[in-house]
Amino acid sequence: MKKYFISSLLLIIALSANAQREKFSCSLRTYAGVNFSSVKKDPNSIVVTDPKTKLGLVIGADIEYQINNILAISGGLKYSQMGYKLDGGKNISIDCINLPVLFHAYFLKGFGVYAGLQPGYNLKVDKTIDPYIENMKADILAGISYEHKNIRLDVSYTRVLSITSDDHLKNKAVSVTLGYRFELFKREMKDPSKNKYNIIMPTLGH
Repeated sequence: MKKYFISSLLLIIALSANAQREKFSCSLRTYAGVNFSSVKKDPNSIVVTDPKTKLGLVIGADIEYQINNILAISGGLKYSQMGYKLDGGKNISIDCINLPVLFHAYFLKGFGVYAGLQPGYNLKVDKTIDPYIENMKADILAGISYEHKNIRLDVSYTRVLSITSDDHLKNKAVSVTLGYRFELFKREMKDPSKNKYNIIMPTLGH
């Protein structure tokens, strides 16, 4: 058992070395895609008895800073169409502006995982259908990504922590997005003895 654990650990370390991104680099990522959203079914809710999945648009951009060769942090702005369908097929639209703050880890070449929080504001709320929906909300978000030549595919899961005053309806969504990463700058060590850096402006797309 110990032998398998050590072998697995060495494999992860080796894969991590191959997946390393440029330390201290900073990039801009833009993306767009689709949400598959609904709400958690709750027998205590008198508003929704059998919610269905609703399709919506998601579009956004974020700035990502590489803390070291594996870990990164990002902050951004995102427009997301969430909501759900009622039994009769009527769409309940909840259009949101979100501010995601995420931590990223790049372990395999091209692959990454991330998670974090995103506070948000509901721009469009149909309270005639659902009077419990509030304007302010907070979400948890987690996902996986694959990137090749600055083109990135993401699949993520969002769970709204607070959206209704009666706490019965919890909006959730699976998002699939395609984006492009623009490298903004990176820092290169100028004098290791003095811990000084040069700012390098790389060519976009490389």
